Amino acid sequence: DKFTDEDVIHSIFFPIRSSSDEIMPNQQNLWLLDERLTYHSFLASDKKFESIKQIESDSENKPDLLIFNDAIAFTEEETSPFNSFTIVEFKKPQRDNYLDNDPKKNPLDQVEMYIDDLLEGKVTNRKGRKIDIDKNTPFYVYIVCDITNTFKRILEKREFKRTPDGKGYFKTKSEYYSAYIEVIPFEKVVQDAKRRNRILFDKLG
Repeated sequence: DKFTDEDVIHSIFFPIRSSSDEIMPNQQNLWLLDERLTYHSFLASDKKFESIKQIESDSENKPDLLIFNDAIAFTEEETSPFNSFTIVEFKKPQRDNYLDNDPKKNPLDQVEMYIDDLLEGKVTNRKGRKIDIDKNTPFYVYIVCDITNTFKRILEKREFKRTPDGKGYFKTKSEYYSAYIEVIPFEKVVQDAKRRNRILFDKLG
């Protein structure tokens, strides 16, 4: 009858208040969300934008997980334009006090504020090369939380669509920036991870 604090949930996926410069691959579980997230070029966990050396910004906002996926991580051509960012936000299980149009009470407003910070700031990759960020830069956003009544009303008001299994919600945005936003309940994260990795678990016994 007790629900775990969001910091504990966060730490299951990636140690809190750290970065990929400090954490070994076997110390994180990003594969629970998406196996591809493991192969990022840089990850900041619960760090303010102003403290991330790759971002020239004075913003004190701090995403739970901010993942840089620059072209160098996926192709040998350093001039390739396929830069992208992944933002992950965790919320306390069974939280039910969400309010619309309030970044402190609505994770949708919160993640859009992070996107604004990135669009307005100057970002460099691991080699110091400037990364051009504009409305065409892909942002992949995961909000991991229980979809309680107050959040469900906000999602439906903003016309989010149900995922095919009916357990989550998603929406794409392309007018002012390019983003795919998915809201995933904790149970769905575990269930999907088991399904994707079933053959691996079977072979491992």
